[in-house]
Amino acid sequence: MRISAQAVFAWADFRITLAERPRAKGRGQTPQAGTDSGSPGFAGRGLLREAVARLRDGRWVAVVVALAFLAGVIAIAGRIASGQAADNLRETALAALPLAAGTLTGEIEKQRLVPLVLARDDAVRGALRRAGKMKEKALNDKLKSIAGDASASAIYIIDTAGIAISASNADEPASFVGIDYNFRHYFQEAMSKGAASQYGLGTISGRPGLYLASRVDDGGKPLGVAVLKVELDGVEANWRSSGFLVFITDERGVVLATSQPDWRFRALGPLSAEDTAAAHEHLQFGDAGFEP
Repeated sequence: MRISAQAVFAWADFRITLAERPRAKGRGQTPQAGTDSGSPGFAGRGLLREAVARLRDGRWVAVVVALAFLAGVIAIAGRIASGQAADNLRETALAALPLAAGTLTGEIEKQRLVPLVLARDDAVRGALRRAGKMKEKALNDKLKSIAGDASASAIYIIDTAGIAISASNADEPASFVGIDYNFRHYFQEAMSKGAASQYGLGTISGRPGLYLASRVDDGGKPLGVAVLKVELDGVEANWRSSGFLVFITDERGVVLATSQPDWRFRALGPLSAEDTAAAHEHLQFGDAGFEP
C-alpha cells in the first residue's frame, strides 16, 4: 500500500516517523483494523513494508517509532480533493508527532533517573558490600516504596557476580532475590560502561519491558548494578486512544512495543542468522520467531 505522506521527528537517539495510509480505491471501501486494503490478515502489512523502505536510508542504531493513521481517519475527511487531503494529513501528522513521541520519551527519561540515584545511595552500597550475607529487608522495603512511587514494574540490586541481592518484589512468590542475571545484556554493559538499557522479556515474569541499569561504584571500584524495569502498557494504551498506529523497533528491526498487540516481536524484514542468534543469546525476546 502506498504511503501518501510522511513526517519525521528526531529526538536524542530516536527517529520517529509518522505516515498516513490513503483511502482505499473504490466507493465505500474503508479498510478496517485487522485488514490490509480490505483483506483479512495481519493489519498494516503493506504499511510496514513501505515504512521499512523509507527508513532504510537512515543509520540509526536506537529506537525507531513509526506511526500511521488508521484508514478510518481518512474516511472521515469525506469527499475533498486528494491534494488537499494529503496536505491536511501531513499537517496533522506534523502536529501530532511530537506529542506521540513525547509519551514514550517522557516516560523513559522519568524512569532513567531512578537507577542513577540508587547507584549513589549509601544503603545500596552497604548491601552490596555485604554481598548477600544477610537478608536486606530494609532495602527491600525501600525499593518497593520507590517502585510504587515511580510506577516501575520492579527495582532490584545485582552484585558483581550477577546475583540479585535485593528487590522491590522480595516478599512476592516470584521474587527476584537470588536470581542470576549475569547473562543479561543490561548487566554486562552496565558493569563495563556504567549504564545500559535493554528491552526484552522478563526472566521470571515473562512480560516485556524496558530495563534501565546503572553501575554502583565505591571509590572507583564496581560493587554491582541497580536496575529498574518499566512496562510500557500505559504508553501503548495512550497510543491506542490517540487513533494512531504506533510501533517501536530495535536496531534489528524487531517490533518491541506497539498499539497493535499482534505486531509485538514481529520483524520488519527477515533477520540475519547473526541477529537472530544475538537476540536469543541475551534472551531479549525469549523463543519469539521474529516473523516478518
